[in-house]
Amino acid sequence: MNAPIIWVFIPLLAGILIWFLREYQLIAKITSISISSLLFVLSLVLSIDSVIQVGTFTFQIASEMNVLGRSLIILPVDLPLLTLLYGLSIFWFFGMLFQRISPHFPAVSLIIIGLMIAAISVEPFLYAALIIEMIVLVTIPLFIREGVPVGKGLIRFLQFQTLAMPFVLYAGWTILGVEANRANVQMIQQTFIALGLGFALWLAVFPFYSWIPLLTAEAEPYVAGYFLLFYPITTIHLGMKFLNTYSWLRESAMLLDVIRGAGILLIISSGILSVYQKDTRKLFGYLVLLENGFSLLAISLDTQLGYQIYFASIIPRVVIYALWTYATTKLYSLESMSVEQHGRRGIYFLVLFLTMLISIGLPMFASAPYRVQIIDHLQAQPVQINLIVLGLFGYGVGVFRSLYGFATSEIDAFQKIKPRDILRVETFVLAVGLLGTFVLGFFPQVFESATLLLIQIYDKLIA
Repeated sequence: MNAPIIWVFIPLLAGILIWFLREYQLIAKITSISISSLLFVLSLVLSIDSVIQVGTFTFQIASEMNVLGRSLIILPVDLPLLTLLYGLSIFWFFGMLFQRISPHFPAVSLIIIGLMIAAISVEPFLYAALIIEMIVLVTIPLFIREGVPVGKGLIRFLQFQTLAMPFVLYAGWTILGVEANRANVQMIQQTFIALGLGFALWLAVFPFYSWIPLLTAEAEPYVAGYFLLFYPITTIHLGMKFLNTYSWLRESAMLLDVIRGAGILLIISSGILSVYQKDTRKLFGYLVLLENGFSLLAISLDTQLGYQIYFASIIPRVVIYALWTYATTKLYSLESMSVEQHGRRGIYFLVLFLTMLISIGLPMFASAPYRVQIIDHLQAQPVQINLIVLGLFGYGVGVFRSLYGFATSEIDAFQKIKPRDILRVETFVLAVGLLGTFVLGFFPQVFESATLLLIQIYDKLIA
């Protein structure tokens, strides 16, 4: 037994099995939750490359597995990251139980997370670009809705992500040449350009951003939210893995400025493009761009605290994404509603209304402490701070414009909320999520010990 079989191939095989059960939605959903829970628990209790004794039975879980001449390596230091990924999956899958979503989601979501772990564990990791492309192709069934023509968002998504693959592959090849001859300035420049373009395409940095808001408007919001949560985590981890492995890359004088510039560009473009946006689904896409920008800003601090801020900010992000996409999915599914459903629609409207306000970064709520910490570390760069604040202001204007238009059409449903609509398990879960954003805003340090474990992956970056 080895680690890649447990955390890569088990979810892949389980996803394939669930695919054949997709007509039985409840069974498929419960199975995907059970598999994720099992892998989450195993990431907590198992040790890699250590002898494990259970009664009289002794065994060892090896860290490495060879596949087609390439290695999948999951080290003990990677276990906290696996715990995070499968923990977030359980959280997201739990929301499936209360709604009707794409029948492909329970199966494809497990396959996606298995491939993502394969991408971050493959060696040589230039082959991660090929696995990322496999993830892109696997997600296609999630974004195609029955009876609805394929939209521009999916087409641009495939175009931009496929275009990223050759850039990253080329960078992986030139890195080998630089390692052999670090005096080759021309090859170093080519590596930086190829890596920059590849990751800009992956993370939808301007001008490659358009597929995200288009995709969130075309696809089922809850399904799109899952992908847009995990995909940046995987690609950003790959970028940090590059930096952690190659000293000449992380010691570049311009690298941190490029990362910070990309982060600010994401924030300012998100803010400007949000100003005239009224569609809550597209606005969610701009929120994704905004959060990706703050992730890059945290990494650009190049300090242990910066990496901790990045990982700690993932938890409030997943809560906000889940509440937003869940409420949006419900609202659009209840467009042709009966009179009895008016109150339930009012509950979803209220959840979405509050979540959108929280996403701006209001004080005392989940996102605010991390954004304030990042801005505080940029005190010596007033121009950068002004651009970040301008981006946040533009996004805030977009949220209020959207809420104003939304409220005028939904206020009737809100007024018809009845006690029986409130006294439901679903309503209780949504209320806990909203309360969680408030608690995380007051106690941002609650995940400090967990982030200390997560950043150990980047031992050379934090040294």
